[in-house]
Amino acid sequence: MTDGGFDSPLRIRLRTEFSQIGFGAVAVGPEVAALRATMNARLMALAAVLPPRLAAEARATLQGYSGGDGDFFRLFYVPIWSFLHWLPAVGRGVAPDPKVTEAAREAHGLSLFLHLWDDHLCDGQLATDLLRLHLRTTAWHRFSSLSEELGRRVGVGHGVVETHVADYLDSLHHPAPVTDVGAYSRQFCRQIGIWTLTPRLLGQAVGGPEIAAAAVQCIVSFAVAWRLLDDIQDIHQDVMEGKQTAVWLELDDTGRRCWSACRAASGAAGQLDPATWSELAAVVRESGCLQRLLGHVAGHLRSAAATAAAQGWGGMASELEQCRLGLPR
Repeated sequence: MTDGGFDSPLRIRLRTEFSQIGFGAVAVGPEVAALRATMNARLMALAAVLPPRLAAEARATLQGYSGGDGDFFRLFYVPIWSFLHWLPAVGRGVAPDPKVTEAAREAHGLSLFLHLWDDHLCDGQLATDLLRLHLRTTAWHRFSSLSEELGRRVGVGHGVVETHVADYLDSLHHPAPVTDVGAYSRQFCRQIGIWTLTPRLLGQAVGGPEIAAAAVQCIVSFAVAWRLLDDIQDIHQDVMEGKQTAVWLELDDTGRRCWSACRAASGAAGQLDPATWSELAAVVRESGCLQRLLGHVAGHLRSAAATAAAQGWGGMASELEQCRLGLPR
């Protein structure tokens, strides 16, 4: 993906048998499509507060990130943001203040942007410059302000916002050692603290604490499924970078030795070593590692769909099922 010379870190540079594994396509109705358009418009409006030359460059960077068409939120699977439509649409007799739904849409869109932007700034996939840092600062201030406003409007104390933000910052800056996929997934739940804040606040607005908890649970379950799937898709990159992901945690000693051998050979060559990669890929498939992880992914998607269905969010439950049905079986 390029735009004006900008090379997006999201561009797939090497395809493997694992990078082809993905969720099923989700059919997007007109209301959800309109929601995505609104979120994109609000993100692009963020750039407009910068000085004119910087604003133009910021818009070009955001467009380059998303492939040049300005549809930034197509980078995110539908269920991670479509709750912004489904929760108010089927609220239990409670029509939230339009100012609440408007603020929720912008706040959650910014939380998605910030998580991705922070990740790529910190790992070097996105080169750091003053514009990108200032765009991040502007987004963070806007996200914080909107979150505080939402909290006040729905009657949730300042401490709730602080807790979600602290979980996000602390767990990513000081990740704890993990020894299995369960602990890895629990840590990830803290690492998406800013993704689960808006579901909690919007859920509170449309139905109180029970609905808030259900909304958070849906997002957590889906996000963990996505995290595990992403680790499967990116095995070749993670080997090169020496990351200990869910795949590494799920491998036995033989598999980890193959992982280390592939990393060493690939590092020496400056690119993925075909021979040791082939051995590692075979171990991932034949040891049961891949099927176990895909089982976890499917289980989290079933859990999210069941939670959504129990609350009457039929459209959201359908989206989650469509994701699950695309997985290999």
